[in-house]
Amino acid sequence: MSVVAWERRARALDGDIHLNGEEVDVVAGGGLVSFDEELSVSGSPIVRVGVLDPERVLVGSELLDLRRDDAEKLGREVELVVDGVAYWLRSVVKRRDVFELTFEDRTVCRLRDRGRPTKDKEGASDHRAFIRRLCALAKVEDPITRDPLQEELESRKSTGTGTSRGKRDRARRAADDRLESGIAPGARLRVKSAWGTPGQLDIASQLLEVATRLGASDKVMVSLIAVAIQESFLTNLRTPSEDGYGSYGVLQPRVDYSNTHLRRPVTMAQALDVAFNAEAFLRDPGWASKGGAMRWDRLRPDWTIGQLGQQVERGPPAADYDQWEGQARAIVEAYLGRGVAMQGGATSSGGRTETRLTVGRGESYWDAAVRIAESYRFRFFVVSNTPYYVADEALLDSRPRMTIAEDSPGVDAIDWEWAPRKELRQTEVECNVHAWQAPPGSVVELDDDCGPAAGRWLVGEYARSRFADKARITLVKGRKPTVPTEAADEGEGEGSAGASSAASRVGTSGYWYPLSARGKFLGGPGGDGSHSRVDWPHNWQSDEAVDIEVPVGTTVFAVRSGTVEKAAGSVGDGSGRTDGLTVTIKTDDGRRWFYTHLSTRSPRVRAGAKVVGGQQIGRSGLGGGVPHLHIAVDRGDPVQLLGLST
Repeated sequence: MSVVAWERRARALDGDIHLNGEEVDVVAGGGLVSFDEELSVSGSPIVRVGVLDPERVLVGSELLDLRRDDAEKLGREVELVVDGVAYWLRSVVKRRDVFELTFEDRTVCRLRDRGRPTKDKEGASDHRAFIRRLCALAKVEDPITRDPLQEELESRKSTGTGTSRGKRDRARRAADDRLESGIAPGARLRVKSAWGTPGQLDIASQLLEVATRLGASDKVMVSLIAVAIQESFLTNLRTPSEDGYGSYGVLQPRVDYSNTHLRRPVTMAQALDVAFNAEAFLRDPGWASKGGAMRWDRLRPDWTIGQLGQQVERGPPAADYDQWEGQARAIVEAYLGRGVAMQGGATSSGGRTETRLTVGRGESYWDAAVRIAESYRFRFFVVSNTPYYVADEALLDSRPRMTIAEDSPGVDAIDWEWAPRKELRQTEVECNVHAWQAPPGSVVELDDDCGPAAGRWLVGEYARSRFADKARITLVKGRKPTVPTEAADEGEGEGSAGASSAASRVGTSGYWYPLSARGKFLGGPGGDGSHSRVDWPHNWQSDEAVDIEVPVGTTVFAVRSGTVEKAAGSVGDGSGRTDGLTVTIKTDDGRRWFYTHLSTRSPRVRAGAKVVGGQQIGRSGLGGGVPHLHIAVDRGDPVQLLGLST
């Protein structure tokens, strides 16, 4: 193992590298021409280092020598450590005197480097447990999940080197905190006739934390907040009420009189305990011994939030609570990060047979985990060497890490595109790196001045250069989780999150062949066709492309899991060189793939959509009067990556 560290102040790479008994200084500060980071919840964290090396020190150092018994692997793992996060060298691209070294998060590499056919026993484990099993097989730590199994609560064993237990525990707590629900700091929410103060909104968060833990419905949460607004102005009152009944606290129980879930009158200390107030309101027998709010919500789903509150409190008329429904809903929505469902009563899901959980032949544990996550509309991603397996809804329920607007300090721009009858799904933010405090997988809130973009967003991607102070962040909306069924996976793959059975893998490269039928190689880099590499700068969509001749209507597959960046083009009559629909996909290894001359495009393949390797994205068509698929990659040789024969 060769370990390289990034020295921020010196802008250099330095490391403990020994070859043939001698220490090797691989890169001096002056040799670095670029140092870029790309972090994502849709792919793997990537670091790219550009090294100007006219003397070929890298080649001569033996650092890039391949294993004698396996020409697909380096002779040793090269590890880069950036701010305590470990990355392993995955690829090297040489362009003249510049070598671009691509490093991938160490946890992803361990998952990607391992894989063998695996399946769960019918009904033996749910998808969370299966993902945990894959992590264990790859010898990485258990994933963080919002719905932990009992085993996940036990102490985790160390899987890294040079990391103390204390540092691991602190990192784990920080990771768990990213999933904590709550109201964003600086949120503007009304409480009666004024904007809510931080203290009032903190009390609301405490009340809703208990309601969430007990599984209260959205409607009951709105009732709880409306009652607190009416009874105490969302304040933990420490003086007796003016009505002479001796009521205290946020919900104004009568000390030594009002009943509690402990089946005895409330004490002064309990009356001033916000969490205790919430639990006594929600659970039986309720303050007035007539039942708690959760019980009455099940028995009388037709009641208003005011009727629920009045039944528990036995205070003012229901209308006094109902008048604050709008403000209470806004507070609950800010806490949950989504709209609320006001129907009453309990709900249940019908029985469905879930798709069998498997790792396919030639599929890595990483690819399998990403595929399974997409089929359930979960996300499997890694932040700082820590894996996560969480639904979008759970991520968006988390407490926002920051609230921003275009005039916030350090924010340069908040860009978005809206059109009628289309929901805004993506927003781009440019800002100073020191002003951004939200890692991928966390939540930020855009204030009302952002128009259609206002509200909660999931941090999808974060990209920056270590040689600059600017970062570009992509914010995305979440998807509701689903349960894939066997019937859904037996289809052709159109609109399905699962991989189509008609797709085939390219050796052990982690790529899928892009077509359902093998076609004739017409041309590309290194071939005799119309596409060839030219000096930089160049148009990679053309210069780094290959043409594969296949009949019109041949199924086209995503070559790797990733995110659709753009879906455009028009079919035309097929005679023009630019005719046909296009799709650009950024795959989880950081590359961009461009497909064109499509005759049709799958309905769900649109900007921001997630695809998995082997998923159908459309059908081939005509370009320049020739039936073929044109496919290009921005980095690397498409002929080699796709296993094409020239």
